[in-house]
Formats: sequence, structure tokens, C-alpha cells
Amino acid sequence: MTKKTAAIIKRTPGYPGVIGEATSYYLDPPLEGHTYVWVSQAAPLGNWETYIFPANETGEVTDWGELDGSRKGNVDPDDLMRELGYHVIGQPE
Repeated sequence: MTKKTAAIIKRTPGYPGVIGEATSYYLDPPLEGHTYVWVSQAAPLGNWETYIFPANETGEVTDWGELDGSRKGNVDPDDLMRELGYHVIGQPE
């Protein structure tokens, strides 16, 4: 069985006025056809959400449509990747 891997590309602190952070990953195998994803852990209106978005190789979001695995609630991005069966590796730049 092939091991699923999520390699950390970078971590991004929350935006001004938004609590939380985001982590970008390189995925092998891809999630819904996306090799790169950006996982946002934030509470923009005081309600936590942890969403997965398609990204590019530099960790920038390419589509704001949420991918499977996204959900309401405060979940560490690495933990969410683990819940999806990925082994998280690496340190951000």
C-alpha cells in the first residue's frame, strides 16, 4: 500500500482582523486532483472553520472552492491532513 504524504511548504499567519493561520502542502497522491493545497484554520466572524483549497507550488490559493475534508470547527491543519490519511512531513520555509 502506498503511503499518502503531505509535505509542508509554508505556514502563513492569520490576516489582519482574522484569528488563525494557514498551511500549504504538497500532496502525494493528490486530493481531488490537486497536488498542492492551502489549509486555512480561521475564525473570521468568531466561528472556527478549517477549509482546504486548491493551491499552486508557492502555496497561493488558485480556487476558493472548498475541497472534501473541509469542515466547521477549529482543527490544526496538520491534524486535518492526518485525518484524511496523509503522513505530514517537513518544516515550513
